Amino acid sequence: MRRLEALRTRFREIPVRLGRSLEIVGVRLHAFWARLTTVLAPLSDSQVAWSTRVLALAALLLFVGSLALYSFPAFVGSIACAVAAYLLTREDVRRHPVELGVVDVRDGEREDIPAEAEAKAVYPFQVAGITLSMEKRSRWARRKT
Repeated sequence: MRRLEALRTRFREIPVRLGRSLEIVGVRLHAFWARLTTVLAPLSDSQVAWSTRVLALAALLLFVGSLALYSFPAFVGSIACAVAAYLLTREDVRRHPVELGVVDVRDGEREDIPAEAEAKAVYPFQVAGITLSMEKRSRWARRKT
């Protein structure tokens, strides 16, 4: 019985310890990100973009090479390149934030281009509020070119 009660008290402490650990990790990640942004500040936008592309390509090539050669160091290198590319992508997004849901479709003086296209479109039926169109033809029929 004493063992069972000791285990119960230990299991009750797990969420508290886990919460503290996650808080500490969050603080450390925030400090790491602040240092990283100061290190990346001197880089221009094009340097960040091209570095991201090169690192992503290097990660892909290292990963494929690690599969082909069955090499653990190449696999670790691919993960390192992918993490570096991700961090540079986050820096690029921080520099150029994108507002979600904002669509600007203006062409000169005309404000609402999709409304004109919507009026010309023909939708035969709707499913769950989504307009669908289908073209029915034989699977073996040749396409007209």
